[in-house]
Amino acid sequence: MQGLHFPLIKEDDVQDVHIKKALAQVYAIVGLHPDYFPKAEVNQMLINYIREQMADLSLRDLINAFVLGVQKKLQAKDRRGNLQPVNVDPNYNFSIRFLEEVIQAYREYRKPFVREYNEAKQIKKKPKWTIHDKIETYVEQYKRHLSGKPVMDFGNVIFKTLRDDIGFLRVSDEEIKERATEAIASGKKQDEMGLGEFVNKLSSRKGDSKFPSAIAAEKTKAVEAFFTELKEQEISVTDFKEMLEDKLL
Repeated sequence: MQGLHFPLIKEDDVQDVHIKKALAQVYAIVGLHPDYFPKAEVNQMLINYIREQMADLSLRDLINAFVLGVQKKLQAKDRRGNLQPVNVDPNYNFSIRFLEEVIQAYREYRKPFVREYNEAKQIKKKPKWTIHDKIETYVEQYKRHLSGKPVMDFGNVIFKTLRDDIGFLRVSDEEIKERATEAIASGKKQDEMGLGEFVNKLSSRKGDSKFPSAIAAEKTKAVEAFFTELKEQEISVTDFKEMLEDKLL
């Protein structure tokens, strides 16, 4: 869930011009013809509404909501109480009401992801995290992978352990940076409407690393690729736990 890793709209670095660019991208996603784009004053009302009512979300969330809507992954109850795909066709009128209906459905969709994300943060903050705790956490992530769920690399801790502490991963920092740069260049960071420069600026705030959010994603992919190799070799959860214990204990 990429929106969880991006700056929230309520943060100072997110300015009206950035929200405007995100909205322009949303208009393109839903297929709104430029002739029917909201007029300047209406667009400003949308920007103000987003800033006030979506302050706890990110611009990535705003874009993701409509991507998921187009993919028919967002649902809402109809008058009979039955779940139906949310309508993301603005019908030539991109209004605040239309925006809010999509965002409400998106909030429901993201709840389990937010729950897992918050649980992961609690695990990171857990005092006196022992080697046994670390092993159990990594084993749980391997279980997730085997069941088809995405791996949650808690601040890239798993990547660091598997590569630096154990030596299971054979990928350098330079390779990771190259993959992250290629991912952004190929459009995986939704650069079409000029958001790339904005993402670059915000992502670089915490250090000198280029595109740290993309780098983190590539590290998680490396962990998932390693888990896939284990799965193909028919390495069981028990076997993986024994491998970790052999290296870490």
